Amino acid sequence: DQDPASFSWEAQQIMKQALLMRYSLIPFWYTLHHQATMESRTILQPLFFE
Repeated sequence: DQDPASFSWEAQQIMKQALLMRYSLIPFWYTLHHQATMESRTILQPLFFE
């Protein structure tokens, strides 16, 4: 199922690293969303807008 403890030790370490990466990026995404809102633009833009 989805219980992390039911996976192998190696899989648990991979999941742990993925979660740490996800949570370490939260300040970046928050700032990006805030800037986009303040400047009335989108977060992601096609390259042809450059």
